[in-house]
Amino acid sequence: MQANPVHSLEELNERFWRWLEEDYHRRVHASLEGRTPHEMFHAQLENITYLEDPSILDTIFLKREQRKVKADSTITLNKHLYEVPSRFIGSSIDVRLDEHGVYIFEDDKKVAEATPVSMKDNAYVKRVRSPFQYLK
Repeated sequence: MQANPVHSLEELNERFWRWLEEDYHRRVHASLEGRTPHEMFHAQLENITYLEDPSILDTIFLKREQRKVKADSTITLNKHLYEVPSRFIGSSIDVRLDEHGVYIFEDDKKVAEATPVSMKDNAYVKRVRSPFQYLK
């Protein structure tokens, strides 16, 4: 038996979800001891726990890294330089990131955000000589 060709992504998604709901979830599976996935799900509804605060999901799936903050208050992450608040200089910090930003966490709470260092802008920053450079 050959299926009719699909003409769009929407049509493919529609066919997939129809098959999933009407066939796969309703068919008896040997690995489920002769029950359907639909029956198994409904038999376990009392075990589902709902989150009181769904905003916690925003931080659960962030990628996590540990970084040591350099003396100039920066960290390197994925070959990019980021500036963090100076209070973290010399510390190892919990960094979490997604496609929207880089965040610093303490005790599983977001406490700051790292900002990308612009190499172009940084090249034009006026610097003064350190008064300690001659004390060697």
